[in-house]
Amino acid sequence: MRFSFFVAKRYLISKKSHNVINIISGIALLGIAGVTAAMIIILSAMNGLESILSKQYSVFDPNILIEAKYGKTVSLDSIPEDKINAIEGIRSVQNVIQEEALFKYGDKQQLGKIKGVSSTYSKESGIDTLIIDGQFNVGSYNNPRSVIGAGVAVLMDINLRTIDKTLSIYLPKREAKNFTSLNNAFNYRNAFPSGVFNSNSEYDAKFVFIPFEAAQKLLNYKREVTQIEIFTDNKADVDHIRNKIQSLLGDRYYVKNRLMQHELEYKVIRTEKIVTFLILTFILLVASFNMTGAIMMLILEKKKDINVLRSMGANQGLIKKIFMYEGFLIAGTGTIVGLIIGSLVVFAQQQFSLVTMGGSGVSFLSEAYPVAFKLSDFIIILITVIVIGTLSSLFPIFRIKPNKEEKE
Repeated sequence: MRFSFFVAKRYLISKKSHNVINIISGIALLGIAGVTAAMIIILSAMNGLESILSKQYSVFDPNILIEAKYGKTVSLDSIPEDKINAIEGIRSVQNVIQEEALFKYGDKQQLGKIKGVSSTYSKESGIDTLIIDGQFNVGSYNNPRSVIGAGVAVLMDINLRTIDKTLSIYLPKREAKNFTSLNNAFNYRNAFPSGVFNSNSEYDAKFVFIPFEAAQKLLNYKREVTQIEIFTDNKADVDHIRNKIQSLLGDRYYVKNRLMQHELEYKVIRTEKIVTFLILTFILLVASFNMTGAIMMLILEKKKDINVLRSMGANQGLIKKIFMYEGFLIAGTGTIVGLIIGSLVVFAQQQFSLVTMGGSGVSFLSEAYPVAFKLSDFIIILITVIVIGTLSSLFPIFRIKPNKEEKE
């Protein structure tokens, strides 16, 4: 093994009689290095997008969400609240009413969603950390207040310091037959704006928080809610708790963790990641053809050396090993160079924000494009490159013909 590896190493670094072999070998090495680096960088960027999605929903969404599988509402009479509260790791269980609504502020109207929550909801969920103006205060049934999304505030020109206007919330009456006016067709409630939150565009342009009792009255609910939100301790095993709750509720309700609440978005990102990886793998396969060509040309050039080695007692296996190691050295060197370059680019982006989300390239003009390196990606890339490199080097080796003595 040492002899064959030594010869292969000499063949790699020595000058060939035909300079084109050096060029093709260099192109093969650089091609493998470039694709490997691209894999590290692009997959890290995909991981960064996934982390952004996770951060965007981490505060606004509960750790665990209970929704009805059939129908629109969850009957509190069918929920074993005591048993759920007794599960270790659960910090808070919040009943929530969420519904489409019409908002009216002065002469402006906007469709959106109300979210009826308790007075303790902000502290339990941590949503008060998203407040950018005013405070998170939904008041009470007798003195309702509203906490509005930044998008709603902009679209409706809401100013918390304007005291002569209030936000009117309209929801359709179930039994309404006369639709000639808002008052006849809708239940409504006024809720003076007390705060503005900023999460992401999906939520900011839709949601308005109001007191749970006010939402209950607007919808004529008694023991019904649209969802139950559960918040866990930081170190709790969320999936274990989710499984326990699901076993308590059976198949009548959906019990979702944060990933399941946004399953489509995560699936899109992960599908894109897989497709991108497959495309880069195909490019790597094409790049490896250069290595196959370089080894085939090297075999032709070293025919005299092969005959000399055979005359010295080298068998067919040893000859093949020399050129197999030659392919491993080209693929291995390219892989190591690519992994180093890709890792350095990812590290530089994390430390110096070379590329920003705004595309301006100036870090103080917009937020840095996120990248996240995963060891699993590193291992998968390494295995992929090694397998393709091995297969590419084996093809020309099988074309080396044995001498007459070995045939016999």
